[in-house]
Amino acid sequence: MKEYEPDRILRQIDAFDWRVEQNDKHVQENPAGYLVRAIRDDYALPAGYLPAAERRRRAEEGQLAERQAAEDRRRRREQEADQRAARAYRAALTPEQVQELEAAALAGASEESRRQYEKINVSSYKSTMLFMLTLDYIRRHELHRRPGPA
Repeated sequence: MKEYEPDRILRQIDAFDWRVEQNDKHVQENPAGYLVRAIRDDYALPAGYLPAAERRRRAEEGQLAERQAAEDRRRRREQEADQRAARAYRAALTPEQVQELEAAALAGASEESRRQYEKINVSSYKSTMLFMLTLDYIRRHELHRRPGPA
């Protein structure tokens, strides 16, 4: 193999590795013989071939995307669990406790949220926003402080 350029050898080895990864039928029967012929005859790179660095980069991107998707799924499950817990917490309160909680939720809401709440003229929208502010308040304050209403 001394008579061949190192770049040629490395290129053919990389293309060979790619073919093996792709389960190419040309290399399955006699892998060593195929590689020797590929170097000797300087086979053209196969259609769809990607250099090793590009394959690694794409694999890393895929792994990162999968980790991010898994983290997003975990966060979504956690948020859904928090939402269920907040709804259960609120459902266990007396009407008086609900009123106190709603007042605390409004007082603890951002200025922008309070302004939006005050601007709403349709009572069903207003009660929905108050409900959501209350659930958010429960998630932020009550669920982590005590196990549930007394």
